[in-house]
Amino acid sequence: MVWPIRLVQRTAAFVGSSVYGDSFQCLPFSSLTNSFWGSLRSRPPSNSMKLAKSDGTHMTASLPSIKENPQEAPSNGLKPTQELMGCEAESMARSDCGQDFFDIMKHRFLSFKGHKYMKELDHFQTLAEVQSPKFMVIACADSRVCPSNILGFQPGEAFMIRNIANLVPPLKNGPSETNAALEFAVNTLKVENIFVIGHSSCAGIETLMRMQDDVEVRSFVNKWVVNGEEAKLRTKAAVAHLSFGQQCSFCEKESVNQSLLNLLTYPWIEDKVKKKLVSLHGGYYNFSNCTFERWSLDIERCSVEPGQRRPELVVLLLSRTGLSDAGATMISQFFVLSQRGDSIVFRDYRGEVQKGSAEIFFRKVKFWKEDGQEEAPPVFNVDGVNYFHVKIVGLLFVATTRVNTSPSFVLELLQRIARVIKDYLGVLSEESLRKNFVLVYELLDEVIDFGYVQTTSTEMLKSYVSNEPIVVDAARLSPLGPTSMFVQGTKRMPGIAVTKSVVATEPGGRKREEIFVDIIEKISITFSSSGYILTSEIDGTIQMKSYLTGSPEIRLALNDDLSIGRGSGSIYDYRRSSGSGAVILDDCNFHESVRLDSFDMDKTLTLRPPDGEFPVMNYRLTQEFKPPFRINALIEEAGTLKAEVILKVLSDFSSSVTANTIKVQMPLPKYTTRASFELEPGAVGQTTDFKEAKKRLEWSLKKTVGGSEHTLRAKLTFSQDSHGNITKESGPVSMIFTIPMFNASRLQVKYLQIAKKSGGYEPYRWVRYVTQANSYVARI
Repeated sequence: MVWPIRLVQRTAAFVGSSVYGDSFQCLPFSSLTNSFWGSLRSRPPSNSMKLAKSDGTHMTASLPSIKENPQEAPSNGLKPTQELMGCEAESMARSDCGQDFFDIMKHRFLSFKGHKYMKELDHFQTLAEVQSPKFMVIACADSRVCPSNILGFQPGEAFMIRNIANLVPPLKNGPSETNAALEFAVNTLKVENIFVIGHSSCAGIETLMRMQDDVEVRSFVNKWVVNGEEAKLRTKAAVAHLSFGQQCSFCEKESVNQSLLNLLTYPWIEDKVKKKLVSLHGGYYNFSNCTFERWSLDIERCSVEPGQRRPELVVLLLSRTGLSDAGATMISQFFVLSQRGDSIVFRDYRGEVQKGSAEIFFRKVKFWKEDGQEEAPPVFNVDGVNYFHVKIVGLLFVATTRVNTSPSFVLELLQRIARVIKDYLGVLSEESLRKNFVLVYELLDEVIDFGYVQTTSTEMLKSYVSNEPIVVDAARLSPLGPTSMFVQGTKRMPGIAVTKSVVATEPGGRKREEIFVDIIEKISITFSSSGYILTSEIDGTIQMKSYLTGSPEIRLALNDDLSIGRGSGSIYDYRRSSGSGAVILDDCNFHESVRLDSFDMDKTLTLRPPDGEFPVMNYRLTQEFKPPFRINALIEEAGTLKAEVILKVLSDFSSSVTANTIKVQMPLPKYTTRASFELEPGAVGQTTDFKEAKKRLEWSLKKTVGGSEHTLRAKLTFSQDSHGNITKESGPVSMIFTIPMFNASRLQVKYLQIAKKSGGYEPYRWVRYVTQANSYVARI
């Protein structure tokens, strides 16, 4: 909307101000006496300000005088700011009818004076004498982009210049108002940061992208935006295959990068940047979804010559809900592959990596033979492309990028994306992904925008995702074992009960009220050749998945004798408590929704669970604990080219507990050619194998009951004499297992209370314990 501003002469002044033409000057705030406020309060809002009709040259405002009704005192106790807000609302109503917009300006100014200026009078009086901002902000002149409002810059904090497309021309282009502002800000004001801010739907960038290269530039706008020509060329080279709108979005950020590079063409800026007296930053505001990105220019990695590659960037994201340090991350592609290498899901966000990257990745992983490793590491580089991957339930979740980004961040991102998909689908499998591909792609577009992470919160995504999941039969799935336990009794239920979507409803539109809590522990132990424990550690997590409506308050109580930190001055002593039953955690952290008001007193966690699966608490324990399995390995020569291996596995836990998915592996000498096996009499559910290519012995047990012992004998044949080095060239023995309803740390959930909504509200509560091997190794 364009304001119809006309030069008019007013014969009657506004209250507390003298007006001529387009300007007004407010009198000192002290001039607005109580008499005036009393006068203003004593009149009905409809009569407190009346505008006379204008004949085009003369307009008056009939307003109460400051000296009017001097004896009248305030009667209703309203503060001046409240009156101003009421007047502003009235003025806005009149402005809709075509009346004077400057009334609104006046009241906003008076509100600023009452709310801000007078409350920080000392600060503003100091600013009246000198300014010393730390920031210089170069932003677009677009009316939708106001850095002071968006980023909260206060008076005196930022020296600003705004132009079309937030461009900084290079030094060679000659003088301009932007050059002058830069010189004044850097050399006179001594700013420490220069912040170039771009934005979405920029008309200046669109003009630049539509300009023909061979057409003479005539308009002022075109002559100005041509300063971003290098950004346009890089955009065309990188994303020419994308739509025009996507190219403009790309160029909006590239123009910020180009402006950062152009800043270095000014000697006084480049010198201060090299001396670390000035830092250069880029920003991008997307007002369509209210996100903001900020990155910094690394002068040691970039070139200022035109046509060269853009600088390496360190990216910090502002999420939809506010500021959050998201680390250095920008991914180009995300895809999910099956065990066969089929591409189940593929999303290309930036068009920077070749389309065949999924095939290149799978071949590299399948035939990995580098650095003496049998399996590909989580992160590797092929032809300038960084590949990050994690394997979850047999599926490969992969991200690619050409920039140098944080590996740990991207790997964590892949884990969280898998968790979000599982929350929505209920079951994470190839079948569920294929049947729900529309929903999965919708989730990916909300989680990541143009390669930048927006959010991984299941609860937040509910506001943006509209598709419903297609239910997949999970009868054959049991990710953490088949056993679960009801907290208030001995009622059991299959582990597949948690394989439900958090957004889908039950048949008939009803939703079963229940909550699941998993205590999952991963054990790392190293045994010496004599059977002694050399190192031991437990990495545990309390995982929660809620199907409760309304997010009621939950209280989860842990062991009374729980203590955190060995050196924290606890009443529990490590040496004495190792056999006393007390639980001592080395360290732990909690989910953001957890309140610890009573944790120190009674070890109770209070929270309102968000939607989806989330870790309530992560903990680590290195205190001495009883290992669930004991491994004994013996290897002896049985002739010139023969040897015998004896492996014994003892289940050192209660006979009421059954472990499953047990696999024992032992590397053998490279010159091993054959292996024959002998199991104990009556062995059931056990298999053996010799992996000749990997020279490895494998022994699998379907299940084993606590207190039982199993033995395997293997006779080896060699192609050459071992020269007595069999023991040195064999082992160590490693073990993989899962034990439902068992935890080595003895951490227990005493009770799980849920705030009642009504008298008959009794949701189901389920708790289960799972212990798994992380690195379970025995030396020979």
